[in-house]
Order: sequence, then C-alpha cells, then structure tokens
Amino acid sequence: MNILIVLGAPNSDTGKLSEMAINRLNTAWRFYMHNQDFYICCTGGFGPHFNTTATPHAQYAKQYLVDKGIHEERFLEYVLSSHTMEDALLAKPIIEKYTPGTIVVITSDFHMKRASLFFKYVFEHQNLIFVEAPSTLDMVTMEELMAHELQAIERFLAAP
Repeated sequence: MNILIVLGAPNSDTGKLSEMAINRLNTAWRFYMHNQDFYICCTGGFGPHFNTTATPHAQYAKQYLVDKGIHEERFLEYVLSSHTMEDALLAKPIIEKYTPGTIVVITSDFHMKRASLFFKYVFEHQNLIFVEAPSTLDMVTMEELMAHELQAIERFLAAP
C-alpha cells in the first residue's frame, strides 16, 4: 500500500478552504490522478490559527477531493493535528497500521523544508517522498510565511 499525506492549512470560520489549502489539495488531486494506487490521509483538526469551526479541517479537505472525483474508499482516517509536528507524530500510528511501501507528503512550497525535516525525524525508516504545492499567495504573505518557517526550524534545531 502507498499513502499520500496532505498537510492541513487554514479554513474560514464557515469552513471555506483558504487559498493555501486549495493549492495543497489541487496538488494532491493532480498527484493522485497519476497514481491511483495511493490511499489518502488528510491532516488538520482544530486551532485558533487555522480552524475554529466544529468540523475538523481534514474533513473539509477530504470533501474537496471527493467533490473532485476521488472515491471515499481511497481515504484513511483523519489526522486531527494542530501544527506541523503533530501532523507527523499523529500520522505515524495511523500510517504504520498499513505498512506502506511509499509515503508521499504534500505541503506548500514555503513549508516544505520544515515539513520534510519533521517527517524525516518521525518517520526515520520509511520511504518518504515530498511534493511541493506551488503557492499562489501574494508576495507580502509569502515573505511573512517564510520568516515564520525559518523561526520554527531554528526553534526545532535548537531544542535539546
């Protein structure tokens, strides 16, 4: 079995997916259309910075992909995470149940360095492939996000 993990991104307080989330999900959809032997694992629970609804972000993500034509039976359990390290940590027991041959992780281009660092740390003996979702965000937002990413990586690397 091969597994595609799509990392969560913000949605509005009404459940509308953000541009960042749609970029990731469209990349996942395109990947899946060429690799239909994969099962999909969507991440994202709740958090003040990305989802304040009563529905987990992963459910909105799955519904988006189902609406684009991916069958319900191709999805694994949700990873109800609230940040990137939890994406990896909480995905691990779910993914290991299926003993995958290959794990593909999809996230935004600006987020890839941190996500790959965390997933390689948590899934150290797995065959991991990372696929970047191209961002369509404006330059000011991208600069803010890239600065945040650098700080998060520095904090992780400085931890004992």
